[in-house]
Amino acid sequence: MDGIQGAVLGVKLSRLEQWNATRRQHAARYCEALEDDGLIPPASEPWAEHVFHIFAVRSADRDATRAELRERGIETRIHYDTPLHLLPRFADLGYSPGDFPHADEGCPRSALHSGSSGTPGGGRGDSG
Repeated sequence: MDGIQGAVLGVKLSRLEQWNATRRQHAARYCEALEDDGLIPPASEPWAEHVFHIFAVRSADRDATRAELRERGIETRIHYDTPLHLLPRFADLGYSPGDFPHADEGCPRSALHSGSSGTPGGGRGDSG
């Protein structure tokens, strides 16, 4: 890292807590709005402080949900399309479908996210 990068990151780091707090506020509103929509928001544990870098939701019918959101003008992306153990990069490990059933079951249902979490900088938590 050069001096300029360090200086920029130093300024950003001073704003990180506020950006994270803003994302948590937005996430709380999103969770409240999604309560009756059949979408499963990201889990938050009481002992942890989620920063919601990505607000990914799960849906029983991901493709239909994406189509409906697209009709409403809401862009989504699929965050977890293939379980990690089934990616070509990890083929030499010898895993097969069913070795990690939660991952196998979850990927087709999950994780839609928009390009922005509603924070400055399009979800990155920065202003640019």
